[in-house]
Amino acid sequence: MYYPTTLKILYSTLAISLLGFSACKKQEHPPLPDIPRSNIALINGAHNAPPLLLSVDGKKIITRGVGSGYHSGKSGSPYLLSNVVVDRELKITDDREKLLHSGRITLERDQYYTLVSYGEVKDYQLTPFLLRDTVPVLSGSKAGLRLLHLSPDMPPVQIWLTSGNSRVQVGGILTYVGRLEQQRVFAPFNTTNSGAYTLEVSTTEAVPRTLITLPNLILTNGKSYTLYIKGLVNGVGAAKLSAGVVSYN
Repeated sequence: MYYPTTLKILYSTLAISLLGFSACKKQEHPPLPDIPRSNIALINGAHNAPPLLLSVDGKKIITRGVGSGYHSGKSGSPYLLSNVVVDRELKITDDREKLLHSGRITLERDQYYTLVSYGEVKDYQLTPFLLRDTVPVLSGSKAGLRLLHLSPDMPPVQIWLTSGNSRVQVGGILTYVGRLEQQRVFAPFNTTNSGAYTLEVSTTEAVPRTLITLPNLILTNGKSYTLYIKGLVNGVGAAKLSAGVVSYN
């Protein structure tokens, strides 16, 4: 027995469904273009600097102020995305957008950089330098540690890692970065054993003085870190000598 009315309804429903499917297919968006990107992090290592904002080629990269002794991003991921640029304008301002530094910057595709402010802010002028980061690929029980001496009046120092009865020096004698043009010398990461340490920053005198002690420093297998020292030897409050740590990967 045939049911022509029922079949008509079924055919109509099927036709509407096919039309709807066709319409949905037409509304699909094409894949997004591959936009070249670079990656940049900011360390605010000037002890008297206000919270810092960063823009590259007129585009704000950091929109929430990075205070003195802090870095951009979050733990394990300090980098923020930037457009790829060649010799474009770099601006660092305070969180009220008053200019502290203006310069030029080149950021290559799929590369990683750290912009470091250091020393002191004088006459509302800030001094930064740019590091091209090559974060090492580590295996086993190794960690990477990069050291930056950003204190304008601290003498050359040594960095010691103590764990139990073991005490090892990392990175040789560390001197103030000053106004050196070739800042790339500070880019490499030292390889050391991972573990839990007490870190000491001491002078190089015959009878060393310990200037900074950082207990409970954890260096995790396969991860890399930047240790930076800021402040003044006889500073108080925000100007007191201190060490900050940035973790990567």
